[in-house]
Amino acid sequence: MATPERTVRNSLLIRGVNERINGLSDSWFDDEPRELLCECGDESCIEAILVSRADYEVAMGHPGHYLVNSDHSDETGIQVLTARDGYLIVEYQQSSG
Repeated sequence: MATPERTVRNSLLIRGVNERINGLSDSWFDDEPRELLCECGDESCIEAILVSRADYEVAMGHPGHYLVNSDHSDETGIQVLTARDGYLIVEYQQSSG
């Protein structure tokens, strides 16, 4: 099992990939979802998610908020902030101790 620090580091790595995907496109229309990678932090996860531009901007605007596949909703250590069809915006919970 990955440590919380490693999970966040993995999420940030995928976040960088998603930012590059977004940067390579000339346009992103508001009503058109974009295919991005799940930012769950699991090294073995290669799930693609279709994300609205508005939710992408919300997640990018808040350090510590990540876009993950809806299948990850019951994982320990995350708080679901927003649930959409196929994906979530989550925040990792701080470990106590």
